[in-house]
Amino acid sequence: MSRKIAFRGNSGVWGVQAKAKITVAVLAPNADDPATLDSAFVRGYVGFRRLRSEMSWPLSVNRNWKGDGEPADARWTPLVPEDVENGLPLLRAFTTAQRPEFELRQTQHGMYYMLPPGPVGNTAAFDCFFGDLTRGDVPRYRTAEDRTGEFTSVISVPIEHQLLDVLVHRDLAAGFRPEAFVYGDPLGGQGFGSADQSHCILPIDETVRQLPGSPPITVTPVYSRYAEMVETVYERAGWDAADFVGFRLMVKYPPMGTSVSVRFGLAERE
Repeated sequence: MSRKIAFRGNSGVWGVQAKAKITVAVLAPNADDPATLDSAFVRGYVGFRRLRSEMSWPLSVNRNWKGDGEPADARWTPLVPEDVENGLPLLRAFTTAQRPEFELRQTQHGMYYMLPPGPVGNTAAFDCFFGDLTRGDVPRYRTAEDRTGEFTSVISVPIEHQLLDVLVHRDLAAGFRPEAFVYGDPLGGQGFGSADQSHCILPIDETVRQLPGSPPITVTPVYSRYAEMVETVYERAGWDAADFVGFRLMVKYPPMGTSVSVRFGLAERE
């Protein structure tokens, strides 16, 4: 109830809101170097709308890190190259036609996908998704400095639902034990990476659940075309959906300014 009230309040204060934010990460061994992983990363909003016309807003931020939060370079390429617009890796098939013209801003902290000012209300609401792929840039095994992997969704918009799926190749599934965390930072620093953030964990009791089926059944009432979008990820990356195991974290009314995270231990090298 407190989180629902906060959603309503933040919607009024900031002038934006969305039905849902969806984040899906897919991991598979790299064909040329099995000690590294390929990764596809899709994120976006369902039912995003402005409540005030003058607002410019970051729809997504793409960052990579290693160890205790040190920035890491990754060679991300668009999942659907023909959909790139203004440098943004759009998934046009899942982005509604009345969407605005997004802007790309690159800083030392990452890539920002910005929503410019525009019309308000339900008639101007839209869905939008972005997708990237990197080959061989993700370490498969733990090291002394880097023992965990983590996918994080920063809650920078008041939303009703956060859906975060991690789909891993069956070769990685043995011993894969993902955990859910929701981090908060009252100082506004938004810590990233695998440094100790135990003092920032909020008491939001959600569990990562394994998806049934092979391939994983990914349907959700949050977004009617979600399973179709996941199939597009498999197809574009050249993966067989039957080779994957799925894990899902769903958080209702996640507080704005927090980070919803799925963390997992990296495997020991044999």
